[in-house]
Amino acid sequence: MKVLISGSCGFVGNCIARALIDNKPGLELIGLDNFSRPGSQLNVESLRARGVKLLHGDVRCPSDLECIRSLDWIIGGMPDPPALAGRSAGAWSE
Repeated sequence: MKVLISGSCGFVGNCIARALIDNKPGLELIGLDNFSRPGSQLNVESLRARGVKLLHGDVRCPSDLECIRSLDWIIGGMPDPPALAGRSAGAWSE
């Protein structure tokens, strides 16, 4: 199973990644983080050492997601999720 964790190097995303690694062996974990929060770089090496493939990018930017294919799950561990996520452009004008 292939899982993407957005915000993987932040507090929540890092905790989710570690829990999945410890409890679900065999998962292919991909972490996506924009590293905008202080301290998020501190989690990079420990996640890589546990087998997480880390990518620098932003889940709000479609071009940052183009290289990621065939995911089974996406877990949002990022802080401050965008309020407009999942809405089409016309959804707010009705």
